Amino acid sequence: MQTSQINYNYNALNLLADAYAQTNPEIGLALNGSVPFSIDAWVQFKGLGNETSILSKNGVFNLGIDGYSVICQIKGFPTVWSDSKNDPVGEKDWHYICVTFNGSQLRIYIDGKFNTLTGISGSGSSNTEPYLIGHNLQGLVREVRVYNKSLYAEDVLNNMYNDPDPLSITAYFDFTQNPPIDRSEQHLPISLENDAQIITVSPALFVPSTAYVQPLQDEAINPGGFQNDAYTVQTWVYINSRISPKQFLFVNSDLERDTGMALFLELDEMSMNYKVKSQRGSDASADNILTSNGSITINKWINLATTFDGVNLSIYIDGVLDITQPFLPIALIEDNSNLLIGAALTQGRPTGADGLDGYISRVDVWDKALSESEVLQFMNEVPDVPTENLTANYNFMVSPVRNLVNGHPIGLADGAVIDCQTSKAAPQAGSDKTEPELYKDISPEMLQSFRRSINFDNVFKVKGNKPFKENINAELSFARQFLKEKDIPGFKERIEKAWNDMEEKMRNNPQSIPFTVTNHRIDGYYVFVCHNSRGSYVAGKIKTSEISPCDLWKINLFFVVIAGILDALFGVSAKLTTNATRYILRVIANPQIARLLAGGTVMTASAIFAIGKELYNYGFLGELVKLLIDIGFWTIIRIVAKILLTFAGFGAADVIASLVATAATFIKVYLERPASCDPLPIVDIAAIQFNHVVKSATYDAIDIRKNNTQPVDVPEWVANRNIATESPAAYSIAGVSTNPIKIKAKFMITSADNIQAEIRATGGGILGAVDSFTVNFKSGVSNPEFIEVSLPHHTIGTNGVNKEDIQWQWQYKLSGGAWTNMTASNHRIYSILQEPTRPWEQIGFPNNNQLPWTDVLDYACVWAAGKKTADDVTTAITEKVNGQLSLKYDIKSGASKYTDTLSASLSVFLCNDFIDYLTSGTGKGPVVNCTDCATIVVSFANAIGCNLIEAIMHGGTTVNNPVAFLCNKIQSIGYTNWDFPFPPGNQFRYHEIAWKDATGVDDFIFDACLKVDNSDDPWSNPDSSRIPMLPLNIKFSTKGLPPSSVSPPFTDASYRERLAQNKPDGIPKCKPQGSWPSANGGRRII
Repeated sequence: MQTSQINYNYNALNLLADAYAQTNPEIGLALNGSVPFSIDAWVQFKGLGNETSILSKNGVFNLGIDGYSVICQIKGFPTVWSDSKNDPVGEKDWHYICVTFNGSQLRIYIDGKFNTLTGISGSGSSNTEPYLIGHNLQGLVREVRVYNKSLYAEDVLNNMYNDPDPLSITAYFDFTQNPPIDRSEQHLPISLENDAQIITVSPALFVPSTAYVQPLQDEAINPGGFQNDAYTVQTWVYINSRISPKQFLFVNSDLERDTGMALFLELDEMSMNYKVKSQRGSDASADNILTSNGSITINKWINLATTFDGVNLSIYIDGVLDITQPFLPIALIEDNSNLLIGAALTQGRPTGADGLDGYISRVDVWDKALSESEVLQFMNEVPDVPTENLTANYNFMVSPVRNLVNGHPIGLADGAVIDCQTSKAAPQAGSDKTEPELYKDISPEMLQSFRRSINFDNVFKVKGNKPFKENINAELSFARQFLKEKDIPGFKERIEKAWNDMEEKMRNNPQSIPFTVTNHRIDGYYVFVCHNSRGSYVAGKIKTSEISPCDLWKINLFFVVIAGILDALFGVSAKLTTNATRYILRVIANPQIARLLAGGTVMTASAIFAIGKELYNYGFLGELVKLLIDIGFWTIIRIVAKILLTFAGFGAADVIASLVATAATFIKVYLERPASCDPLPIVDIAAIQFNHVVKSATYDAIDIRKNNTQPVDVPEWVANRNIATESPAAYSIAGVSTNPIKIKAKFMITSADNIQAEIRATGGGILGAVDSFTVNFKSGVSNPEFIEVSLPHHTIGTNGVNKEDIQWQWQYKLSGGAWTNMTASNHRIYSILQEPTRPWEQIGFPNNNQLPWTDVLDYACVWAAGKKTADDVTTAITEKVNGQLSLKYDIKSGASKYTDTLSASLSVFLCNDFIDYLTSGTGKGPVVNCTDCATIVVSFANAIGCNLIEAIMHGGTTVNNPVAFLCNKIQSIGYTNWDFPFPPGNQFRYHEIAWKDATGVDDFIFDACLKVDNSDDPWSNPDSSRIPMLPLNIKFSTKGLPPSSVSPPFTDASYRERLAQNKPDGIPKCKPQGSWPSANGGRRII
């Protein structure tokens, strides 16, 4: 990438075919078995052969790969292979490979972990052949180091990510700079042979032209969705080719819809470079698109941004403002986004015609217009998460990919992959590594005095003679969650030994503990000092005037956890920077994390692991690692990838025992809590049930589901469901308006004692705050497990039909304590008139797909928002369908698109397809007929408590034998001109509408399919005198059956007379027929 993106790439030696690097025949140490040695290397294999060498000297020595095993060969000695069953060497990922030889034993380590020990003996040889690096190796090499001694296991772990003791180095072949150098005192020459070269590698998302990427669960990330909302979209891109004249980078909504926005490139055929384009709303008008003055070339990393501040739309290229112009508000509002990266949406589907052919490293979305200085700032640095107004950070430089702001996943489709863009490295003096910043003002003598002061007296004072018995028991309980029964005894033995060894060191030699942290007050600063097997170092400093003792204690607790994990698993030293301190305070504010930290004196290595797992689940872990270590981008992405894999559940048993020292240090720091600081929250809410009595709507939620395939789970809310849409509940206004609503909630506590706590919740929106109530705990869980909770402050019904996202801030209070925040729970609450009517049902929960769908309620409750009667609800929905959904009548054939007749007795509503149309503009498209319109109105209105019927009219004697009737001029849905239907016949064979009551001539109707003429002569008036009227809750006819004669002036609110011609084949043949026999009594099955 460009210099401005330098922190987000790395260099390596690229080896293809027979390429290799070469140095002298002598490297200062004979690798022939005559003296001890060690060799380590960072390598990424792009193919695994049986003659692949990392470092070799023909006829003397070879360290390489044989299939999935590391192989080490010393001429005249037995060959040693690693155990590929335990630690197979794989392709694509980077591996740290180390071998040590002490004169009689050869050990192999893979990724810092011991793998194999083999005793060997023999007689080596020597010759004048040069040493080769990467002979027959297909892949990348970062560095190869040769040591003049046999490293211990702790040295291997330390050297994996840190620079080794220079006195132990014989040769240090460094390929992180161009040209490569030997960093040892020998300064051995390195030549690159057969097209070997140093390349720059930029981890990024690769999007071939037919692929696309879709953020998941990010409907709330909605730039351009609210007509005049401010936003910024900023991205780093690399264009591979000119394969497509247009290449879309980021879109929200269908290009043809009057909502959302898009950022894309379009080829300028004069210069054959790309112009940058920013679109607001539909692409139907050139006035909706802003085009850059400047242009960009292919095969180059470029930073692009577009901002809208409510008035002006702007484009930036490489951090410089290129163009800005005022733009009008977008025509339509869209509550939920439809995001796509690397492709466009047309008719609701990703199109391969205009996709990106290239790479994207990240996309940042803000709900404000960044200033020019901010655009430049965030071009050069990834914004901290969370930063105010940053709504999405789609980061493709580290796997697994997700929105780092909220942790939501990202879907890769049709060939999009996380890969690396590579190019030949520019000449560069110095490595791409970052040397960690060290605090120089603390002398080595002072650090040693801090180390000598380490003691754990406070732990033994509180926990007594057998301090860790309960900790060990807790470890075993945790282990049973993921270990097979046959593995429990081995784990028990290992964890007991780890804790017993830790106790012995804590009592008799605390300076030998593998990891601990001390805090000291020096010259107006709090100084954090880490002590590990490698020594002591200053991790960070905070001014005493800038932090309270309580926050200092919390930061110290949390830092112990993360720094301990990094030290134990990777031998990496964590640094407590200012940004890290701020981020830690934000993370601790998460009640679920705070509750885990509240383990206090019963903290275990398993609980440390659980904290790491929760940090992973909430999306905090990767960002924390980046803030806490300062050793270069390449190292960060390696550690992040490994640590995320660890806390995704892999290798938990191996990890836990290594975290005992971290747990012991945590206990020590926990006991140092200042008197002014409240304890961390130990109570949290675990689950909430809204629909806890099936088929009841009088004091709990009705039965619902998400859609045809997805039920709504009960309990509707559990920990880690952070988005309101993931926890829906619907209430019948008629059922609960005079009754107290009740929910059921489950709580957890870190203590196993039988104690009580008071619980309450603030906020709650339409459901109101939750008054204080008492919860009894037994074995860490509320007793009974689910507590019934009344909601006397709800306002369901006050504002009619409603859809509202609410949040409860749950709080607890122990005896004599203060109210303490727990997790905040988010929910989507629907208020409907009464229980849904057919086709929707309230039986067969949760598997009946005729239960009301939240996918339908999401629209119906918005269309009818605030309405309090069935007539008003149906009126609002009919108006929405007719005039605001871009639907158009099928003037060619009048065929139904959104219903399907499966048999003579069964016609169904294709509701999934219609929801798809509403959401993305696709489904079956915008063209509809009268059956579609009637079915949509009935299905959506009945979902919120109306009682409508789909019924037809024609001139036949039975419903199944339609006879056409002549029609007046009408305005069909989607059209504003007056015209006869299906000329020259000018007739409907039948017409279907939404009907109230018994579908008779005297009953009232709603017709979303057309507008009739409300003038005093709908049969003969010229078009200019016609008055369009959408039929809303008017009588089918005021003239009875058979109809009495009519003549102008006609002023009745009578539907039939305004629809049909005043001729014998018109009004008299427009007769109510009831519902189609296949239509489920006029409520088509969903």
